[in-house]
Amino acid sequence: MILRLSQFAHLLPVADGRVLVIHAITHMRLVADAELAQIIEFFREPREVDADGPGAAGFGALIERGILTEQSPEEELAEQTRELGAFYGRDPAEALEKFRLGAKEGVEPYWSAGAALSAGDLTGGGTRLDVLLFGDCVWRRKLP
Repeated sequence: MILRLSQFAHLLPVADGRVLVIHAITHMRLVADAELAQIIEFFREPREVDADGPGAAGFGALIERGILTEQSPEEELAEQTRELGAFYGRDPAEALEKFRLGAKEGVEPYWSAGAALSAGDLTGGGTRLDVLLFGDCVWRRKLP
């Protein structure tokens, strides 16, 4: 299979060798370590990879997040247009927000504090667990 970096994915160096990977349409955000960022950067030019070879699970995770794609730039743009076209005639800002929420991974940034992902984190050695917690947050403080 031939993979390339999505035209909607952007890599921004932040600090300590970490890179923020952002998808412009879905607002997917991923903090990558230097090694994973180099792997992603490698695909700025289309590259042939073995779909069943080493790293296949990692490539699958990057494809799932929209960072890498098998599509040409024209095909990728047509797909995004088609997906957003389902909301034609509605409030564009609201439609885009609903689309982004459907593609969202993780939590709001002010709730999260985590380490940068490495290439090993994407290989799929463990079980992916998406958790949604419901409940009330009660904070009480005695006044003096």
